[in-house]
Amino acid sequence: MHAKRPRSEWRGCLAGAAVVGLPLAFWIGCEVFHRVTSNPGPATTYREYRATLRTPQWVRQVETNGQTCYLAAGPTRAPLAFPSGPPVYVFDVSGALVDWTLDEGEDVKFQGTWSKLPGSRITVEELDQVLGQGNELPQEPQHGPISDEPK
Repeated sequence: MHAKRPRSEWRGCLAGAAVVGLPLAFWIGCEVFHRVTSNPGPATTYREYRATLRTPQWVRQVETNGQTCYLAAGPTRAPLAFPSGPPVYVFDVSGALVDWTLDEGEDVKFQGTWSKLPGSRITVEELDQVLGQGNELPQEPQHGPISDEPK
């Protein structure tokens, strides 16, 4: 038969598991939070994107196949999510969301299609004017359905 372990030994094992497990669980939670909050979900236009996600950190205007597109990089909001690049959303001149990536630094296909295109930086305000049709866009996300009615 096996001898029972002393209670203090079990406490030491539990404390060791907590020291390793809790930070690991927090980190995994941050990665999941990053994936969920960076996903544009049902947003298919720039207006919907701005209503559900935060203000972009930077914007680039690029030309591809004679078409102008806008790359808007969103912030990484989870404190322990360390992607090699920000989430980036691509909009055409009509404001339609045409592509996006969770991690610009790791997405080789996205880099080949969008990130390496020559372009120029523009301000978020300039993009709001171009794709928001001059209408005031929300500065921070608003939750719930998107509506044109004033609140």
